[in-house]
Order: sequence, then C-alpha cells, then structure tokens
Amino acid sequence: MKNHSSPRIAFSALASLFLAAAPARAAVTFLNGFTGSVSEVNSTSELAYAANVSSTDLLNGKVPAITGWNLTNGAHPNELTDGVHGATFAAAGNLVDGGWTTVGATATYDLGGGANGLGYDITSLQSIAAWVDVRFGNQAWTVAVRPVGSISFTDLATINYQPLTAGGATQVSLTGLNVTGVNAIRFTALQVNGGTNAGAFVPREIDVFGASTVPEPGAALLGALGTLLLVKRRRVSNAR
Repeated sequence: MKNHSSPRIAFSALASLFLAAAPARAAVTFLNGFTGSVSEVNSTSELAYAANVSSTDLLNGKVPAITGWNLTNGAHPNELTDGVHGATFAAAGNLVDGGWTTVGATATYDLGGGANGLGYDITSLQSIAAWVDVRFGNQAWTVAVRPVGSISFTDLATINYQPLTAGGATQVSLTGLNVTGVNAIRFTALQVNGGTNAGAFVPREIDVFGASTVPEPGAALLGALGTLLLVKRRRVSNAR
C-alpha cells in the first residue's frame, strides 16, 4: 500500500528547516511620512561589528542631553558617539563600554544649524548593540527628529530588532532617508523582551550621516536679488 503521507511529512520538514534557517528581521516602522531602506545583521560574537563604527559622522564627539539611563558599572551614553565599539565586557574588568538603557531613557543630540543655518539632511544612521552574554545585544528604539524652527520632535521610525537568544551583537542600518532641515535627533529606548533588568539593552555606538541642508535654487536666487536691491537702495540713498 502506498504511503500518501510521506510527501506531506517531507514538505513539512523542509518548511520547518527553511523557517529555522531564515534570518530574524528587524521590525522597523517608518512614521509620519518618512521613508528609507532597512538592513540588519546579528552575530553570537560580542565584537562582531566593532570595525563598523564611524568617527566622522554627524554625532561623533557630541554629548547628548540624557534622561533615565542606568549609569552604574561605568556605563554612559557619552560612549555611544565616541567612534569606538570598545572591548568585550569580560575583558574590561566588568565595566560597561556603551550605554545601559532603561525603558524610556532618552539621548538628544543638538546638531545645530549647519553651514547654511537650515539644519541638516540626514541620509542614513546605524545603531550597534552588543553584550557578551544574555540578551543585552538586542535593541529597540524610537528615533525622532526636530525640524529647524520647531520646538517639537517628530518620530522618524521605531526599531525593534531582537534576534538573539543569548549573548552577541546586532546592527541596524537605515539608509536612503528623506529627512531634511533638522537641527536635533533623539533616541528613546524601548523594552527588549526576554532580557533581564526590566527589558534593558546595551547600545555600543550610534552613527548618523548627512550634510548641511542646501537652499533651494529659487530661494538662493531671491536672496541674491534681495541683496542686490538692498545695495542699490543704499547707493541711491548715499547719492542723495
């Protein structure tokens, strides 16, 4: 007698194998009309992405205004923008290299007005989290930006990438962003499920890339014409 269940069993096993091998995806949601592309990687090695940090991005060396961070064991969000991933936790005398979040902790970076006083166009950003054991290498954030001339922040995206079941590292990159004319960016920590210490995680580096916003050609032309008219008026006034 033929066994008609075998193909079904084989297909089920194959599907299970495929699902097990499929990489965990970041749950990234763009908000308020912002768009971009997302890529993410994870590793069981704590220092897997240590070479990926930048020392030339817009945030490098900037000190954030902070609320709610856990500052014990040497942890401090100032280390998120130093261009250094740092040594492994085990080799560093149990000192945290990076920030240690609490749910709702914020880090706000003032970018300034840029070369033209119009703020910055942000094209991409990346965040790296890592830990030698447990799930502190997972990460969950809300990223928000403040436009020039505003006192309020607008949410750009939420990041919720939690592929690790033990120690390791994650890196999430947002590219092709349509963020223009901003003078500040804020990161707010969310809860990492399945971890310890009330959903905390340990970000090691945040890098933001972009350039000063350039005036529209029409605006630049109007500005030049306005300057020319002002000069002519001054000359006529002086002639009188």
